[in-house]
Amino acid sequence: MTARPGRPITIQVRTRWAAERDLYMVTMELRDRLLVTLTNPQAFNYAADVSGVVSQALHDAGLIGKLLASGRPRATALLAANKARKVEHKAMTGPVLLTSGVDPNTLHPFIGLSVGTTVGRWTVQEADGHARDVLIAAGLADRQTDSRAALIGMGMPDFQATNAVNDLDNYRQKYLGR
Repeated sequence: MTARPGRPITIQVRTRWAAERDLYMVTMELRDRLLVTLTNPQAFNYAADVSGVVSQALHDAGLIGKLLASGRPRATALLAANKARKVEHKAMTGPVLLTSGVDPNTLHPFIGLSVGTTVGRWTVQEADGHARDVLIAAGLADRQTDSRAALIGMGMPDFQATNAVNDLDNYRQKYLGR
């Protein structure tokens, strides 16, 4: 996602041990600043919301294309697409707000991203990739929670089990890139 040309903004999706909940959770971070921590059900709902925003952007771009093909002026087609939308599809989780849009110059769909004062855009492919990353992290958080419980069940102290799972995650990130 790019706020301004040449200035990338990336939301990192990770897992983190939450001792108070006794499980691993999905986190979203911007420049190493924690934005939000999600349980697995919240992560699944957020990913579904992101997909809904992507669908809305693609639908709007398709509608505008059809209206232009039927001979309507660009400004009229853009206004008609906005009026045809029954509900503004948004995904809001913590400070992260995603909205659908269509660039009036290129007519390409995009996802607007707002995190506090940081504003930018994702392509639909970038937004889909973000939703996929959240789903992968949710699955990983489940496995990490189960692995930690299994290590404790075999007699390993809590802190050592947490460290072992975290070490495996660090290895995965360093050598496998995810």
